[in-house]
Formats: sequence, C-alpha cells, structure tokens
Amino acid sequence: MKKILITGGSGVLGSNLAFLISSYYKVVVQYYNNFANINNCQSIKLNLLNKEEIKNYILKELPEVVIHTAALTNPDYCEEHKEEAYLVNTEATKAIALACQRIDAKFIFLSTDLVFGGEKSFYKEEDTVAPLSYYAKTKVWAEEYILSLDLDYTIIRTAVLYGFGNSSHLSFSDWLLQGFLEHKERKLFIDQYRSPILVNNLVRCIMEIIEKDLKGLYHIGGSQKINRYDFGRIMADIFKFNSDLLIPIKAETMNFKAKRPVDCSLNIESIKRDLNTKILDVQEGIDELRSLYLNNYQKKKDS
Repeated sequence: MKKILITGGSGVLGSNLAFLISSYYKVVVQYYNNFANINNCQSIKLNLLNKEEIKNYILKELPEVVIHTAALTNPDYCEEHKEEAYLVNTEATKAIALACQRIDAKFIFLSTDLVFGGEKSFYKEEDTVAPLSYYAKTKVWAEEYILSLDLDYTIIRTAVLYGFGNSSHLSFSDWLLQGFLEHKERKLFIDQYRSPILVNNLVRCIMEIIEKDLKGLYHIGGSQKINRYDFGRIMADIFKFNSDLLIPIKAETMNFKAKRPVDCSLNIESIKRDLNTKILDVQEGIDELRSLYLNNYQKKKDS
C-alpha cells in the first residue's frame, strides 16, 4: 500500500482527498493551525514556514507520493502579507519538491487558474501566464521551480472548488448553502468567469493521476465556464431554494486589494484525453453534491 503525504489536511481539497483515498493508501495529513481529524489517516503538525521541518519529515518518513495542497489562497491576504505568502506558497513548495527529488517520490502540486490575466477564455496549458495578484505570482514562481527540477511531478492548475468543506474552511457551495438555509442574501459576481469543479470530481482525477503516474502540467476544472451568480442560480434550482436571495453584482464595484482576472476559464482537453474519469459540468456536479448531502443527512439520521 502506497504511503501518501497530503499537505493542507484541514483545507477543502486536502480533507476531502484524505478522506476519499484513505481506503486505498496509507495516508498522512499535514496540518498546522487547524487539526486535521480524518478517519483512517495519521495527522502530523508541521509548520510550512519552517522549510527544514517539512523537508526533514519527508526525508525521514519516505512517502511515495506527496500531494501539496497547502497554501495561502486568499488573494487579498497575500497582497497585504507578501513575505508570508512567498514563504508558504513558494519557498515551502521548493523545499518539498527538493525533498521529493532526493527520495524519488512523486510530487503533485496544486496551482491555480489565477495565473492567467483574463484576456481570453479556456486557457490551455501552453498559454503564457500573466498573474495579476501577488498570490498568483507565488504560484507561478513555484511552478517554474518545479519545472526546473529532474522530478516526477504533476502540476495541477485548478479552479474554484465546491463540495463539502469543514468547520475551519467553508467551500463556495457551503457558503451558498448556509445563506439559503439561513435566508440570507448572497452577493454574487456576474462579470467574472471560471471553471468550478466539484471537489470529489477533482479527487477522482488525482487518484487516477497517481495510478497512471501521469507527469506534466494539467488544467483540471469543471467542463463549464460560468460566473458565480449563474452557478448560484443552478444550485438554488437543484436544491429547491429561493434564488431571490442571490444578488447579482459586478466585481469591479468591490474594493479588492488584489486584482482578479475577468475570465480564467480552463481548457481541459489534455486531462480529458489522458484520464478515464469524467469531468462534470455544473449541473452534474451540483446533482452529485445534492446526493452527497442527502446521503450524509440520512446516515446522521440513522445513527
């Protein structure tokens, strides 16, 4: 059974990834501020600001695969805390990549669609990056370093995630669902386009990447370009909530510290060609999410 280290075990992707793959692999999850308590997984507290700590752990424990999901991902926070963002998002990634190279472990790095400038739609892997925010720059610098190494790597640029979050990290769909249930308005952008993906769908892709040992740079988002307002309306329809709670606004009216691209939707033809896993559109993804919520509710009711 392969030993897999997942950084960012308390995040939306890290926690779902650990939970869903723990039946197939020996999983260790790294956390720092928020304890990652996931069934069938070992948790280890490591500070990504301490490069030696994470590097020495990898060199000692010898995981066969390291999936690096941990990052400071709030663009506005990164814009105002550039040193911390650089240390966590770039320098820690370099240290982990070097450790993986030394022990010949596979390194899977989660990057972002925000590396693009937003002048077009459906960006391909070979398109030139043009990061608008400091957060996106830290991810580009990390990507460039990984590409410079003789390393078994997979870089995944992904988009907005939705699905089950947790007490410390709500997903986009959690935030919407919370608003619906509490009858609170949610203001949603109509002028920014991305390729949102159900976290379970992304996990299935990552599992197949591990099994096939795919190497290279891949875009993995949902199969549909959409703005947040239209996403919210589809979710309201599928979950049978009142879409009048959704208020369309323009992102340009927000006083963001960091710039965001207008359109960073992803072309996913490469990953569709190399994987058997189906990439869901928004309707299919939210249908699956609703089933997951209903199944989870039924389990709690029966227990």
